[in-house]
Amino acid sequence: MRNQGKLTAAQSDIFIVPRPYEELYDCSKDPMQLVNVASLPEYQNVLKELRSGLESWRSETKDNTPENLTKDWFDRETGKSLGTDKQIRVEMPGNKSTATLKKPKPNNIRLTKLDFSTS
Repeated sequence: MRNQGKLTAAQSDIFIVPRPYEELYDCSKDPMQLVNVASLPEYQNVLKELRSGLESWRSETKDNTPENLTKDWFDRETGKSLGTDKQIRVEMPGNKSTATLKKPKPNNIRLTKLDFSTS
């Protein structure tokens, strides 16, 4: 269907390459999460708050982004397996930096408490 141009914009989204660096969706206004608002000026304070929360979490738990990401195990076009010889897990997030599992503190950012109002 994709090659025939029969997918909706929402269905085609999975094929976007490269993906945006950051994605942010206002689920109260866009419950289907179709519009990435990360680049809109009115959402910059929310984005800054989320970035800060993520950095605090990464610092507290020693979490990191792996240098060697695990490659896809399936073909993104067909969905078919690339074979078990391709299913090699490389570096897991946090392994290199000896991350620790922590339960969130009550004052940590929770998406349900963010104020997305743009007025």
